[in-house]
Amino acid sequence: MYFVEKDAGGKTIDYLAAVSGSLRLVPEGASRGALAEDFLAMREDGLLSSNTPGFDSIMETCADIEGKLNREGRRCEQAVNHRCRTEAAPVGTAVTRSFRLP
Repeated sequence: MYFVEKDAGGKTIDYLAAVSGSLRLVPEGASRGALAEDFLAMREDGLLSSNTPGFDSIMETCADIEGKLNREGRRCEQAVNHRCRTEAAPVGTAVTRSFRLP
């Protein structure tokens, strides 16, 4: 079963893009600022452990994960596209995509 999800702006989320090298984990601009403020408020209210990494450190870790997943997604996308061109699958044949993280 598939449920259509929408982002904060009401745009339908493209799940295929998330595994094709376009995944976004790190917010930018006003969204990042709002998240940073919320993180600070949670820390000040004692909702986070005292040994929780700082906001910037967490965002750096998320950026590293985002980069690794997107590189792997693009690599797999290229491999799938290459295989489709070389194998000349019949029109209408579904191509499945799967990959393992390094």
